[in-house]
This record gives sequence, structure tokens and C-alpha cells, in this order.
Amino acid sequence: MQLVIFSLKDKVYAIRSSEVEEITDPQKWTDVPQSPAWLLGLINLRGNVISLIDFDKFLNNHQNPINEENLCYNNTVIINSGNRKVAFALGKVEEVIDIEDDHIQLAEEQVNDAIEGVLFRDDQIVNLINLPTLFSKNEG
Repeated sequence: MQLVIFSLKDKVYAIRSSEVEEITDPQKWTDVPQSPAWLLGLINLRGNVISLIDFDKFLNNHQNPINEENLCYNNTVIINSGNRKVAFALGKVEEVIDIEDDHIQLAEEQVNDAIEGVLFRDDQIVNLINLPTLFSKNEG
């Protein structure tokens, strides 16, 4: 399986590369009044209007919000998961790796249902995100 590894603040995450359509530079967004706290706004990517989501808030870590002043290079990842196409504002895309399924450890008790498992990269724990679960958790 191929994973996109990215960092956000002091944590490292992974998502399946099959769910990533594109990694782009930071995008300017337009605010959406009375939207959920995790929705930064809308971006225009080559004529396509896409929701830009603060990944940190979407995952319910509730840390400092991302704003245009503290966005890093390669921090917008366009996700195409199921029938959803959204953009995540991320800290930094680290790398794309190939990993065998058996290198992913499932935790017995997950703190967050959207964390599918963990893997180890150098001396870091990488949380593997289950995007369908994450989306369903934030619906409604």
C-alpha cells in the first residue's frame, strides 16, 4: 500500500495515496458564513470550487486554527474519497511511502475512531487516517 505522510503541529499522519488526487501549494480561500468551525472556506482550483478543511479541527484536535499567515508549502491536499472531493489544509507533506499492510498495527483501544492504525517511521509514530470514518463522524 502507498501512503502520503504529513505532519501537523507535532503529530504525523498518513492517508492512502489512492485517496489523494493532488498535492498543491497553499490556496487562498473565500470564507463561508455560518459554516462549521473546521471549514476554512472555498477554494477555486482550476475552475473547480472545493471546500478547504482545517484538518486539525476536522480530526477534533482543537488546536490553534490554521490561517493564511502560518500555512506551509505543499500543505493543501486534494482528497477524492468516495463521492467527496475536498481539500485539507495540512502542515507539511513529508513523503510518499510504500508499506506492507502487516507493518500497520491496529491499536486495541482507539482514542479517535478515525485513526485506523499506527505505523513507525524513524522514531515517530504515524497515525493512519480512515477517511470514510472521519467524514461520517463529521456529518450532520
